[in-house]
Amino acid sequence: MDSVCFRRLFFAAFPHVSWFLRGNQNNTINNDDAAGLKKPSPGVIIKQDAPLDSLVDAKIELYWPDDGLWYKAEVLSLNARARNAKVLYATGDVETLELDEIINEGHLNVCSK
Repeated sequence: MDSVCFRRLFFAAFPHVSWFLRGNQNNTINNDDAAGLKKPSPGVIIKQDAPLDSLVDAKIELYWPDDGLWYKAEVLSLNARARNAKVLYATGDVETLELDEIINEGHLNVCSK
């Protein structure tokens, strides 16, 4: 089991400790942004054949199927060749994502500006 999968399973099982363990950098949290959404905000669900340049500095939402919720994040950096991106969640947590699986499953929403 890779670390991303483990973290998603852990936070799904223990949501009451997630903001603390995710490394909230500002010691504050905007519950409106950090709380998961049942539906994605207006935007575009990225398709497999779409160019990744739309992700540069983008505000995104990522669907976590174990939670059944969409979580807001911001793309900090993108490596189009390796097809991964470093994202900052509204909770302050930073994660590097492998994009292919997330895109294939339709779990990446680029929010309208």
